[in-house]
Amino acid sequence: MALHFEHAPIVEAVLDIRLRSALASLEPLPHLFDSELIAYPTKRNLLVATAALAFGDQISSATTQTLSGWTFESTDKTRTFQARLDGFSFHMLRPYTNWCDFSGEAKRLWSTYRTVVSMFDLGRVNLRYVNKIDIPTDGPLELKDYFRTMPELSPDITNPMANFFMRVQTVHDELQTTLTLTELLSPSTGSEVSVILDIDLARTEALPDSEEGMWALFDALRNLKNEIFLASITTRTKELIS
Repeated sequence: MALHFEHAPIVEAVLDIRLRSALASLEPLPHLFDSELIAYPTKRNLLVATAALAFGDQISSATTQTLSGWTFESTDKTRTFQARLDGFSFHMLRPYTNWCDFSGEAKRLWSTYRTVVSMFDLGRVNLRYVNKIDIPTDGPLELKDYFRTMPELSPDITNPMANFFMRVQTVHDELQTTLTLTELLSPSTGSEVSVILDIDLARTEALPDSEEGMWALFDALRNLKNEIFLASITTRTKELIS
């Protein structure tokens, strides 16, 4: 399902590929993307923190950080990708262009990462879109005017909602995919109320055994994401972002 809005509210899109078996070592990764350093000049260590507790006469704790890969950031800071021991991810920030640009760049960068993967064995695929919808208002926000998926107070609670955070999970049987949908208020100006609508789709079972199948699955997840987005907003919101 193709979907286009003139003022698309996407603030971040993430495509993540997790391997079932991590790379044996970081050795092939440091210079694997040297040819990308013109387009992605900022390279940072990606650290994983591990905490440990020790019990005895006294309880002590220690935190260690382990290098798990690198993050690369574009010159304009709108695109980043991660090359990790356990996989690869590509991130596009606002302004998001379109699916072809987003998935095409992810495929291109993945093809380089793929050269150091000895066995194609997926553990998880994930597609996530974070939307920030700015709603002009001069009074309390009526969520039902803009969202079809939303938290709702009992009619017996008459004070207006000052803040909210909602997270729900469902399973899409046909694609064997878990949807995590998060909705919350975001800091905003006095004349606007901003609502985050975060659509996160992940699959961990019955994963494709080929790259062609993996990219076909991402296409299907993108279509499902569009369906969920349209099902979650009202006509009034569509008019805002059109």
